Amino acid sequence: MGAYFDIQQSLLKYCNDFISKNNLTDFQVFDFDSHGSINNLPDFHLLGIGEFEIENDSNKYYTTCSITVCTKADDATLIKLRPVIDQLFTELKPGCTDIKVVNGNTGKLVGNMVVMDNVAVLPVARTETRPLQMIAIRLASSFLVPP
Repeated sequence: MGAYFDIQQSLLKYCNDFISKNNLTDFQVFDFDSHGSINNLPDFHLLGIGEFEIENDSNKYYTTCSITVCTKADDATLIKLRPVIDQLFTELKPGCTDIKVVNGNTGKLVGNMVVMDNVAVLPVARTETRPLQMIAIRLASSFLVPP
């Protein structure tokens, strides 16, 4: 596979690692771009990516996406959502956060992504059934092994 697949899979891996590291046992990783109806999601608290976009500029890749947290309908007061958003926002520091790019098929390290300026927490959105909130990020990627 190429850079698109590797970066997309690496961001999902970042979400999975975040869940594990923070012992969020009631959360699952989810690709929000893969699902048509936000009102028909799995019955779990979800953490994943959405609005994934990639740009190739002279073999340096720029990625824009949202890290999305979506809690179940019973989180009406956002007691589950807000601490996770807070921790992600604290962790996603421009210029400091380094996310490893791995080959989506082999898991082998092929590059790095660095969070760029203007990390933004967007307002809480409410679907008919559950709350969700996104953190918009932009990353620059360099590859140790070209895709």
